[in-house]
Amino acid sequence: MIIECPKCKSTFNVADSIEKKIFSNFKCSICQHIWKVKAQNKKTSSDKKNRKENNYSYVLILNLVILLLAVLALILFKEKLVYSNSFWIEFYEFFLNLIPIK
Repeated sequence: MIIECPKCKSTFNVADSIEKKIFSNFKCSICQHIWKVKAQNKKTSSDKKNRKENNYSYVLILNLVILLLAVLALILFKEKLVYSNSFWIEFYEFFLNLIPIK
Protein backbone atom coordinates (compact mmCIF):
# COMPACT_ATOMS: atom_id res chain seq x y z
CA MET A 1 0.00 0.00 0.00
CA ILE A 2 1.27 3.47 -0.83
CA ILE A 3 0.41 6.32 1.54
CA GLU A 4 1.05 10.02 1.17
CA CYS A 5 1.85 12.57 3.84
CA PRO A 6 -0.83 15.27 3.74
CA LYS A 7 1.65 17.95 4.80
CA CYS A 8 4.74 17.45 2.61
CA LYS A 9 3.19 15.13 -0.03
CA SER A 10 5.94 12.50 0.39
CA THR A 11 4.90 8.96 -0.52
CA PHE A 12 5.77 5.80 1.41
CA ASN A 13 5.46 2.08 0.75
CA VAL A 14 3.75 0.32 3.67
CA ALA A 15 3.75 -3.44 4.31
CA ASP A 16 0.55 -5.39 3.69
CA SER A 17 0.32 -6.48 7.35
CA ILE A 18 -0.17 -2.85 8.39
CA GLU A 19 -2.76 -2.40 5.69
CA LYS A 20 -5.09 -4.93 7.35
CA LYS A 21 -5.80 -2.63 10.29
CA ILE A 22 -8.82 -0.37 9.99
CA PHE A 23 -7.09 2.77 11.25
CA SER A 24 -3.36 3.36 11.56
CA ASN A 25 -1.29 6.26 12.84
CA PHE A 26 1.60 7.22 10.61
CA LYS A 27 4.49 9.58 11.16
CA CYS A 28 6.27 11.14 8.22
CA SER A 29 10.02 10.56 8.39
CA ILE A 30 10.66 13.76 6.46
CA CYS A 31 8.49 16.43 8.14
CA GLN A 32 7.57 14.50 11.35
CA HIS A 33 3.85 15.06 10.74
CA ILE A 34 1.49 12.49 12.37
CA TRP A 35 -1.83 11.53 10.78
CA LYS A 36 -4.35 8.69 10.61
CA VAL A 37 -4.93 6.67 7.47
CA LYS A 38 -8.04 4.59 6.95
CA ALA A 39 -7.34 1.25 5.27
CA GLN A 40 -8.77 0.82 1.81
CA ASN A 41 -11.47 -1.79 1.40
CA LYS A 42 -10.82 -4.63 -1.00
CA LYS A 43 -13.00 -4.71 -4.08
CA THR A 44 -15.66 -7.37 -3.90
CA SER A 45 -16.61 -9.69 -6.70
CA SER A 46 -19.93 -7.87 -7.13
CA ASP A 47 -18.05 -4.63 -7.85
CA LYS A 48 -16.01 -6.41 -10.50
CA LYS A 49 -19.16 -7.91 -11.98
CA ASN A 50 -20.81 -4.49 -12.11
CA ARG A 51 -17.75 -3.05 -13.82
CA LYS A 52 -17.80 -5.81 -16.43
CA GLU A 53 -21.49 -5.23 -17.06
CA ASN A 54 -20.85 -1.50 -17.40
CA ASN A 55 -17.98 -2.15 -19.81
CA TYR A 56 -20.18 -4.40 -21.93
CA SER A 57 -22.93 -1.80 -21.99
CA TYR A 58 -20.45 0.89 -23.07
CA VAL A 59 -19.16 -1.35 -25.87
CA LEU A 60 -22.71 -2.11 -26.96
CA ILE A 61 -23.67 1.57 -26.96
CA LEU A 62 -20.53 2.51 -28.92
CA ASN A 63 -21.23 -0.20 -31.50
CA LEU A 64 -24.79 1.03 -31.91
CA VAL A 65 -23.57 4.60 -32.37
CA ILE A 66 -21.08 3.47 -35.02
CA LEU A 67 -23.79 1.49 -36.80
CA LEU A 68 -26.16 4.47 -36.76
CA LEU A 69 -23.43 6.75 -38.10
CA ALA A 70 -22.70 4.28 -40.90
CA VAL A 71 -26.38 4.10 -41.86
CA LEU A 72 -26.62 7.89 -41.72
CA ALA A 73 -23.55 8.20 -43.95
CA LEU A 74 -25.08 5.76 -46.44
CA ILE A 75 -28.28 7.79 -46.54
CA LEU A 76 -26.55 11.17 -46.85
CA PHE A 77 -23.94 10.11 -49.42
CA LYS A 78 -26.12 7.75 -51.47
CA GLU A 79 -25.54 9.68 -54.69
CA LYS A 80 -21.77 9.45 -54.35
CA LEU A 81 -21.88 5.71 -53.62
CA VAL A 82 -23.42 5.02 -57.03
CA TYR A 83 -20.14 6.04 -58.68
CA SER A 84 -18.06 3.80 -56.45
CA ASN A 85 -19.66 0.56 -57.65
CA SER A 86 -16.68 -0.46 -59.82
CA PHE A 87 -14.31 0.08 -56.90
CA TRP A 88 -16.27 -2.31 -54.68
CA ILE A 89 -16.47 -4.92 -57.43
CA GLU A 90 -12.68 -4.81 -57.85
CA PHE A 91 -12.24 -4.88 -54.07
CA TYR A 92 -14.46 -7.96 -53.78
CA GLU A 93 -12.71 -9.73 -56.66
CA PHE A 94 -9.32 -9.04 -55.07
CA PHE A 95 -10.34 -10.82 -51.87
CA LEU A 96 -12.13 -13.54 -53.80
CA ASN A 97 -8.88 -14.36 -55.63
CA LEU A 98 -6.82 -13.98 -52.48
CA ILE A 99 -8.76 -16.47 -50.36
CA PRO A 100 -10.05 -19.51 -52.25
CA ILE A 101 -13.49 -20.50 -51.00
CA LYS A 102 -14.51 -24.14 -51.52
